Amino acid sequence: MQLIFPYLTKMQQALRVISFVLLAFIASGCSTVPEPKTPLLSEILSDARVVKYPLRKTEAGRWLVEIQINDIQTADMVIDTGATFSAVFDDVARRFSFEVDADKTIRVHGISDNEVTPTARVDQLGFGQDLYFGKTVAIIDRQKDSTSEDLKVDGVLGMDILSNYRVHINAAEEMLYFIQNRLPDVILPDNLIAIELYKNPFSDVAPSLHFFTAYVKNRTITALLDSGTDVHIINWHAAKFAEAQTIRSVLRHNWRVAGAVGEFKPKARANIKQFETDNYQWEDVQMIIKDTDNLKIIAVDDKPFIVAGAGLLNERDIYLDFENNKLWLGQEIDE
Repeated sequence: MQLIFPYLTKMQQALRVISFVLLAFIASGCSTVPEPKTPLLSEILSDARVVKYPLRKTEAGRWLVEIQINDIQTADMVIDTGATFSAVFDDVARRFSFEVDADKTIRVHGISDNEVTPTARVDQLGFGQDLYFGKTVAIIDRQKDSTSEDLKVDGVLGMDILSNYRVHINAAEEMLYFIQNRLPDVILPDNLIAIELYKNPFSDVAPSLHFFTAYVKNRTITALLDSGTDVHIINWHAAKFAEAQTIRSVLRHNWRVAGAVGEFKPKARANIKQFETDNYQWEDVQMIIKDTDNLKIIAVDDKPFIVAGAGLLNERDIYLDFENNKLWLGQEIDE
């Protein structure tokens, strides 16, 4: 027994040392477990959950995607960041035999001049591989399209669906991606420049719409990001530069000479050479100067305001994060 005790004591000591070493190793291993790696944008685009479309446009440059209606029919829809709600035109609703509910209405801001519209229920709406069941869509009058392009499409995909995604365009590859918000954030390429977005600064109406601060000839103006329009609109409250005032004066003179009656609502085109944000600039932007009566509902008809259309986003890489109120733009790519 006397011979065994020293041996057991050394054994216990050895085991104790080994235990300490193992605990230290485990502890050090736990402390060095790497954080989940933030993927590159190019890596996340290969995820099967990302909705992918070839980049298609209308003649005037609005983005188009094809959706599935009840797994039978398809519809061409304009991607419309200026519309609070997805909608189809009334003739399309008849073609698809939608049961329109005139008593169940919704106010749509954007392409339908901010009006209350009837609705219809779509049993299944397919957006890429993503399915939406029991989806309510607004029914709008095709004649209410307030832009200059004759739309040969079926409707608009609004922020009720778009808000679920981050939108990316690869201009060189001509691909349009919709990245679900639940997927990880990504590391963006260095060539993309950030533009801060924010909600309607004038009222609590239409909180899903997104705005940014723009500068025209050193004048600070709020702009609505509206990919659903093919033109850029600046109201007369914002067009305080000399050229615009001259145009307005001539239009008023001609209006009076013509013996017109009613309310004077001038409309003119102007070339804006200095249109920019804090860190991004566009050159020679063509804008329509008019009174934007249809924007009364979001409380901006009597304030300097710009509707920034799809042309500001075309021919360049973009990454649009609605959830975090940010837009990234690359430089324009020559065609």
